[in-house]
Amino acid sequence: MVTLVISLCLVILLLALLALHYRKLFLRTVVPAHLFSPEQQKNLTPDQAIDALKKGNQHFLDGDFRSFDYLHIKEYILEHGQSPIAVIVGCMDSRSVPEILMDKGIGNLFAIRIAGNVVDKDALASIEYGVKSIGVKVVVIMGHTGCGAVTAAYQGKHYGNLEQLLNKITPAVLTAKAQNPELEESELITQVAIENINNQIIYIKQHSDIVKNAIEKQEIKLIGALHDVKTGKIDFFT
Repeated sequence: MVTLVISLCLVILLLALLALHYRKLFLRTVVPAHLFSPEQQKNLTPDQAIDALKKGNQHFLDGDFRSFDYLHIKEYILEHGQSPIAVIVGCMDSRSVPEILMDKGIGNLFAIRIAGNVVDKDALASIEYGVKSIGVKVVVIMGHTGCGAVTAAYQGKHYGNLEQLLNKITPAVLTAKAQNPELEESELITQVAIENINNQIIYIKQHSDIVKNAIEKQEIKLIGALHDVKTGKIDFFT
């Protein structure tokens, strides 16, 4: 009787181990729902990638979020490597999280986040890695309304190490003030955010041959986006 019980326990243990093995095999073989596989990413056009980001933001606005199996995604990426479709350079603001606002979970986006969504050499190197080594299809510079860094630059509140960052936004302040003297402060700060996005795009084109060449070959697109923190809507623009 004891021998029979032991045998049954061993069989159950063996079946459990086999089930675990085949589940992990399944997770590492089948493409998870809502994740771009390496092949799908490779065949994606820049316009299709942008459309995917727009649709994701519409999911957010509608409250119709995708259901992500993060364990499945983790195991699949461990086996096949990551294949994000976009680099998003955004602000560190806690309200402006691209993976959530664009309903993309993990594995679909490279997110670079820094106050004021400014681009320095380190951020540029990260962008180039995404373009050259990972094969992203679009680079998005995403600012947002009510940005603390943009507001600080507008009000001239430079202090500590923040000063060198805000200095990168100051040209946008000067341009927005000169071109929109009739606007109220809140509207003018939004215009500064837009000008800052455009300035970061110009900086990238001027300082990265890798990105510039990829754009000329129509392998990627470099665009801007403004996230409205009140509505959650993201407006994409070139």
